[in-house]
Amino acid sequence: MKANAKDINRILENLALQKAGDTAQHGVEHGSTICRLPAKSWQADIIRKSPDMLQARNPMELRQAMKDPAKPVIFLSTEAIVTRDVIDRICAENPLNKMIIWETD
Repeated sequence: MKANAKDINRILENLALQKAGDTAQHGVEHGSTICRLPAKSWQADIIRKSPDMLQARNPMELRQAMKDPAKPVIFLSTEAIVTRDVIDRICAENPLNKMIIWETD
C-alpha cells in the first residue's frame, strides 16, 4: 500500500490529537476538556499547521471560537494570551463542550 502526503498528514494529525487527549482534564465548572501539549512539540506543530484547526490567540477569540458548533476542537498556541483561569471562565460561560488543546511551556 502506498500512502500519499495528504494521507500521511491526516494520520499525523490524528496521532497528535490522540496524544493531546492523553492529557485531558475535565473542567470543574464546565463540560469542556483542556489538554496540554509541550511547547514546540511535534504534536503541537502538526495541530497548529492543520488547515481545519480553529485557533484562538486571546480571550476574545476564544469566546468567539467557543460559540462555533461546527468546530469541536480549539488550539491555543504558546503565543495565546490566556491563563488556565481565563480558559475555565470562558468555557463555563458557554453551553458547548469543546476540546481545548493548549500548548504550554
